[in-house]
Amino acid sequence: VYDASKRNDYGLITDEFTVKTDDDNIPDKSIQIGATIIDDFSKLTSEKRADAAKIVFPNHETMDFGTVNEGELVKVNFEFKNDGKSPLIIRKATPGMDNSKIIMPDKKSIAPGESGNIGIEFDTKNLRGVDMRRTIMVTTNDPNRSFLILIIKGNITPKQ
Repeated sequence: VYDASKRNDYGLITDEFTVKTDDDNIPDKSIQIGATIIDDFSKLTSEKRADAAKIVFPNHETMDFGTVNEGELVKVNFEFKNDGKSPLIIRKATPGMDNSKIIMPDKKSIAPGESGNIGIEFDTKNLRGVDMRRTIMVTTNDPNRSFLILIIKGNITPKQ
């Protein structure tokens, strides 16, 4: 039995385990299990839901970084605001690609009315092409937006 609560983590999670078999060639089989772990808000009353945190992105959830030359470092920040009545917690932000770095907000808990930023940066070395995309998967304590995906896109001009 897999118990996600023992993982003590949020967002997109992958675990791997091994199963022993009677296969003579490869007796140990590796199995991966993946899931998106979020808070369970199913028992919230409408009053508690109205008093909860609420994440909003005033400048969009998709950002275009324009055209850059191959080898440049791309940095993009997504400003967000807590429009709710309770503190907003950014539980986790994960890049969609391993070669990207996430810059978390300065504070883990964002008070009602306060703003913060979630950033991403990546090196464009050996990357080129039209419509380059990177994602940030964000897990929060907002019962209406507990898991969301931010997207950056743009073009990378190859080195000559």
